[in-house]
Amino acid sequence: MFSFVMFITSGAAIIFIIYRRFKLTKKDIELQNKVLIEDQKIEKQKNEPLLIYKTLFNTAKEKYKFSNIQSKINNHVKIAELLKKVKYAEDRGQDEEAIQLLMQIISIDDLHLEANKKLGFLYLKKGEDSKSEFIYRKTLKSKNDPITWSNLGLCLFNQGKLEEAAEAYENSIKLDKSRAARFISLGHVYHELKKYDKALENFEYVHKLEPKNVDYMFVIADYYERKHNFAKASAMYEKILKHQPYNEEAREKIHYLSEKNNT
Repeated sequence: MFSFVMFITSGAAIIFIIYRRFKLTKKDIELQNKVLIEDQKIEKQKNEPLLIYKTLFNTAKEKYKFSNIQSKINNHVKIAELLKKVKYAEDRGQDEEAIQLLMQIISIDDLHLEANKKLGFLYLKKGEDSKSEFIYRKTLKSKNDPITWSNLGLCLFNQGKLEEAAEAYENSIKLDKSRAARFISLGHVYHELKKYDKALENFEYVHKLEPKNVDYMFVIADYYERKHNFAKASAMYEKILKHQPYNEEAREKIHYLSEKNNT
């Protein structure tokens, strides 16, 4: 009987201890949860200024993007309007007015290709070759264009910068070999530099592009005479007579060279 009572008592004690531990564990968990919630609140409070800053930054960024896009649109519209005015001024022969308008465009967009090309040409037309050179060199930094190189060659030639002019025309020809005028210009530059063989090469290329152009046949024949290549010179004059049978100058040259060969 005593043993049974002791068993019951021990069992009750164990159950009480387990229950108490369970309650303590539950309290610990609740306390830990409270601490965790408090920690999360503190962390959130810490991060709130950063979140606010990020939100404000992103909002400002979007506003800047929109403002920048709007500014570009406004500039595009303004440039289009100015280009219309430039065309109107050019059609009326008002070059000074066109120059002022083009400078307004360049003040908005310094590398605007069309405006820079037009301005460079107008300066070239006016004989302001140093200004034209500056504009064309700037333009070539943004676009490697054969026409711009050719125009640069002309304004350099006008300033007596012959070596630079030759280089500019060579660059133009590298990009486009279809225009006889560029070979003619380069031929003239090499003639001024007294590089007659190079000059002749370019005029011969002109003859390939324009085989019926009698003027340049005369130029080529003259170079052959300078080189004492009378056979080639005579052949070129004969070719001229095929195109212009009554060309007295060509006939006289053939007669002259024939006598020269016989002496």
